[in-house]
Amino acid sequence: MNKRTILSVICLILGSCCILLTLNAPNGFTVGMYLVVGVCAIVLGIVGLRLNRK
Repeated sequence: MNKRTILSVICLILGSCCILLTLNAPNGFTVGMYLVVGVCAIVLGIVGLRLNRK
C-alpha cells in the first residue's frame, strides 16, 4: 500500500465518523459543519482511491 491509498482510507474513515457525529450534534450549525466536512472527506477518499488505481 502506498501513501495515497492510506490517506484515502483515512479520509473515508474520518468522513464516516463526521457523518455519524451529526446524530449527536447540539444545534443546526454543527450538524451542517459535520455534514460538509464528512461529505468532503468521503469524496476526497473516493477520488484518491480512483486515481490510485489508474
